[in-house]
Amino acid sequence: MNIVVVSGRVGADPEFYIFDNNGKSNKLSKVRIAINNFFKRHDTGEFDQKTVWLTVKSWKPSIVRVMEVLKKGDEIVVEGYLASDIYEDKQGVKREVFYVTPRKIIVGRVLSKKNLNEEPTSVEEFRQELNKPAPPSDDFDDEVPF
Repeated sequence: MNIVVVSGRVGADPEFYIFDNNGKSNKLSKVRIAINNFFKRHDTGEFDQKTVWLTVKSWKPSIVRVMEVLKKGDEIVVEGYLASDIYEDKQGVKREVFYVTPRKIIVGRVLSKKNLNEEPTSVEEFRQELNKPAPPSDDFDDEVPF
């Protein structure tokens, strides 16, 4: 099973690449996120953190729309799967890089349980929604699904 769920902060504004495919434009979106891992040092007993950088790439139009509103520093949760590309470096050595292909991206907090990947929205409406206070919620599901 290949399922990845990570949360972190956008490290830089997303990058977009447009490719022509027999007269039809396809847009690739790419963003790097910083994921902080907190741990306790065995030698000192003190807590520390390590930052891991992860690339998120997608061709899916609904994900590209979500990425279009991301800015450096935004908190996001990404649900998707692990993928890889193989390339040859300048010295002729084959390398493999891993990234996440997202199925869903949630920005900041869950916005009134609206799935941001279903309905297209303008950048202005999206930013206005992000700035609204989160509604109170008492429907926590304590049941573990596995």
